[in-house]
Amino acid sequence: VPTERTLNRNCWYQVTVRVRVLGGTEEDYVVLTDYYYCVADWAEPVWFSGSGLNSAKYFYVPVKEFHIYGDDNISIPYYCNAAVNAYFTNITYIDYNSNNGSTATRSKGFTGTGNTSVTDYGGNGNHTYALTSDADNKVVKFTHSMADLYVQRDITLMIVNSENSSQSQQVVIHQHPAIELKTGAAGDVFVNGRFAYVLNATFGRRINNSNYYHSANSSTVSTGYGTLDQIEQNTTPFTTDLRITAFSETNNYYIANNNRVYYKIGDPRVKASSVYSVGNNWLNEYLYNQTTSTSYWGTTYTDQTRAWNTPGDILICSQSEVDRNLIAPHILVSSRLGRMGSTSLNFVNVTKRAATYQEAGYPAGRWRLPSEAEIAFIVARQYDGVIPKLFTVGSSYWVGSGRYVTVNDNGTVTFSQANGNTTQFARFVYDLWYWGNDPESLNVYHPNGHVE
Repeated sequence: VPTERTLNRNCWYQVTVRVRVLGGTEEDYVVLTDYYYCVADWAEPVWFSGSGLNSAKYFYVPVKEFHIYGDDNISIPYYCNAAVNAYFTNITYIDYNSNNGSTATRSKGFTGTGNTSVTDYGGNGNHTYALTSDADNKVVKFTHSMADLYVQRDITLMIVNSENSSQSQQVVIHQHPAIELKTGAAGDVFVNGRFAYVLNATFGRRINNSNYYHSANSSTVSTGYGTLDQIEQNTTPFTTDLRITAFSETNNYYIANNNRVYYKIGDPRVKASSVYSVGNNWLNEYLYNQTTSTSYWGTTYTDQTRAWNTPGDILICSQSEVDRNLIAPHILVSSRLGRMGSTSLNFVNVTKRAATYQEAGYPAGRWRLPSEAEIAFIVARQYDGVIPKLFTVGSSYWVGSGRYVTVNDNGTVTFSQANGNTTQFARFVYDLWYWGNDPESLNVYHPNGHVE
């Protein structure tokens, strides 16, 4: 194109150039000949009808899938010669409110192109999903408040070129609430190297003079710290995943002993050596190089069930009063497979049970008792019907602070001081925010998970 020519906006150009190479590949041998061009206004003139202007109606959405965490809106960029239309096609979420571990997918589809606003769907009936197109900034704006919602929403929408409906793009938004709850896989539970039911367990049978993981010969096995039961066939065990990034004004506190206590996101753990001295044969010293002898049909076997062969400092829940309202940002709660049957434990032994606990490949040495805030939060959410009931109303459980909690029927909790004779039951938590979400092989006991 001659240098005196300029390219103007809102015009359509068609340029044809003939390129010839005269006996070489250097630039001096390249000759541009027989070039011509034509220019038309963007609005297609009659004399250009059918000559290719439709191909100039461009449309492109660079990002087609989004994950947003704790935000109520997002802008979706696009490139288009004209304005676009955007509308919802589907909204889906998982309903975890089932006490038998099953889940239900709640999905609602929308037909037609006019669904730019969907109101009162997917929970408390007080929120709206909305789409608006901002042609000046070339974005589609999505808004939806996740206030008082605790489960991820998957929103599917379409963006369409308003001048060419054949040019369209599906976009999926995964909207995660500031506090997200979901259930996950459970099973393959070990305590202190023993298990009641693990498929294809390594060292799962007695071998003379060899290490093995002790399995049950009946429906219940003693672990040294309470019992483990065989899996119940009429239930689906599950773990519970809890992620917290921020609280709202309606869920930033819990009621304990008729008092309002405000949550604080942080690390509720301390080193066991800061609470218990090694010399009293408690955790750090107790877990290593421990063996027991088992007689089976007249033969004595060495049972190295613990197999703690790498020294390290176990992290346990703080017992300090100032840490009672701490809640970790991302934890996994053990399933009902870790229940103790009819045998409750004192605080020392239940802490040892937590330290030697393993489930679904998440190694032993990393599990602990929950903080007061963590157990209070779970009780409140199960009362709201967001997750299955993990703690039974009227029952009592150990908390990492050294106190025990009683679950009330109104979603509140009562904490009580224990004495040397107190025994209770417990569930445990795994710090996903610290250890990561990368389980080891399921059917092998991993007793040194606390050593980084």
